[in-house]
Amino acid sequence: MPDDEPAGADADAGVEEGNTDGADRGTAAEGLDDVDPDQLRPVIASGELEDGDRVIAEIDGREIAVFRVNGELYALLNYCTHQGGPVCEGLLSGTLGMDEDGTFTWDREGKVIACPWHGWEFDITDGYHLASERYRIPTYPVTERDGQIYVVL
Repeated sequence: MPDDEPAGADADAGVEEGNTDGADRGTAAEGLDDVDPDQLRPVIASGELEDGDRVIAEIDGREIAVFRVNGELYALLNYCTHQGGPVCEGLLSGTLGMDEDGTFTWDREGKVIACPWHGWEFDITDGYHLASERYRIPTYPVTERDGQIYVVL
């Protein structure tokens, strides 16, 4: 197994590039003004999802989590690409980084989710595994309109 693979990685567990199961690479609400209303799936009233919180909802047969972090919304399939665990039920934190001077920094606060089964960590903003871009959890566009949060499918 290559050095950049997470421990326990299975070659068949990788996620193909491009859209997966109707998912999109990003979840930013920009550019969603022209979305067909038939693609909007209501998740929760805006006021019920506070900053730093998440909600997991069954949407069209998929468990999808919506997170509000620093005022931004992100939507992620609740399925770990490692062994199918409920990744979105895991601890939300950050990760260590390094600046140009070689000093360690704390990065991506509130944007890294760790699967509760085996600790695999993913960035909720794009779904990618922190150690290998070979592994990715599908993300979905999410928008907030008229006091309601919607996932776009």
